[in-house]
Amino acid sequence: MALFTIFVFGAVILGTGGMLSPAWPTIEPRIGLGAALSLAIIVGGAVFLTALVGWQTLLIDYLLFGLVIGIFLGGTLAVGQKRAEAKGETLADEDQGWPGPSDLMFLGVIAAVFTIAALLKLPQDSDNYLYAALAEQLDGEVEVISSYRLTLPDVYPPAFVILTAYLGKQLAQNVETVQMAAAAVFAFLNVWVIYDFGAELRDKRLGRVLALILGIGLFWVYLNGQYLTLLGLIFTQAFLIYTLRYSRFRYPADAVAAGLMLGAVVISDFGMIWVALLGYIGLIAVITFKEQRPSAKTGIVLAVGVPLIALVAISPWLLDALQVIGLSN
Repeated sequence: MALFTIFVFGAVILGTGGMLSPAWPTIEPRIGLGAALSLAIIVGGAVFLTALVGWQTLLIDYLLFGLVIGIFLGGTLAVGQKRAEAKGETLADEDQGWPGPSDLMFLGVIAAVFTIAALLKLPQDSDNYLYAALAEQLDGEVEVISSYRLTLPDVYPPAFVILTAYLGKQLAQNVETVQMAAAAVFAFLNVWVIYDFGAELRDKRLGRVLALILGIGLFWVYLNGQYLTLLGLIFTQAFLIYTLRYSRFRYPADAVAAGLMLGAVVISDFGMIWVALLGYIGLIAVITFKEQRPSAKTGIVLAVGVPLIALVAISPWLLDALQVIGLSN
C-alpha cells in the first residue's frame, strides 16, 4: 500500500532530519534541510557504493544504520541547548526556533493533501515506466522488462531507481506503488525545505508564503508524475541554501553539504543540473553585489571547493557512465 510506504519512508527521512538539525551550526533548527541532507547521504552513498561493489539492499541498510547511530552517538538533540548555554543563554524549547503549532498544522495539511493524492490512480509520466523497469532489473527481476516494451538507456540518473528498488524490496511493495509513495514524500519535503529557505532568508512568515506558493506548483508536478523533478528539486533547493549559509557564516560543514547536494542533483535528475547551476550563478552574483563581498578564501571555496566535493562524491558513478558512453560510441 502507498500509505504504508509513505509512513515508513517519510518517518525515517523526517525523523533523521529532525534529530540532525539541532546539531548543525545554524541560527535555528532546519528540519526540512536536515531531512534533505539525510536523503542525500542515503541515496548518494548508495549510488557511490553501488558503482564500486555492485548493488545490494544491505548498502542502504548500512547507510541508514550508520546515519542513525551517528546521530544518537553525537547527542544531537542536546547540541542546540549546549550551544546556547555556552553563550550564557538558557532557552526553552519554544525559543530554540522549532516550528510552532501553527507551522506544524500548516505543514500537516500539505502532507495530508499529497498523501491523499498518492492514494488515487494518477497519470504516470512515460519515463516512470522506464525507471520502474530499471528498478526491477536492478533487483534481479529482468523478466519484467519485456512487458514494458521499452528501450532502456545506457546512462540514466540512478538515485530514484536505486531508492525505489530498495523500498520495493524491503517493504514488499510493487515498484509503481513505491514510486507514487516516495514521490509524495519528495513533494512534501520540497515544501518543508522551501519553508526553511524562507526562514533562512528572513523569517518563518516568509517561509510559509513560499511554501504555499511552491506547494501549488509541486502538486501539479506530482499529479503529472514528474517524480525525478521532485527529487532533483529537493537537492537543488538544499544546495542553494547551504551555499547561502556558507557565504554568510563561513561554516565548513555548509560548504561540504553544498557540495554533496550538488552531487545529489546530478544523480537525481539531469534536467535539474542546469537549474542548480543557473541558481548558483545567480546566488553568487547576489552575494557579491548585494550582500557583503565575500573574501578571496570564500570565493575559492564557492567556485572551486563546492564543485570539487560534488565531483568526488559522484566520481565512481561518473567514471562508469563515461565508460558506458565511450563504449556505445
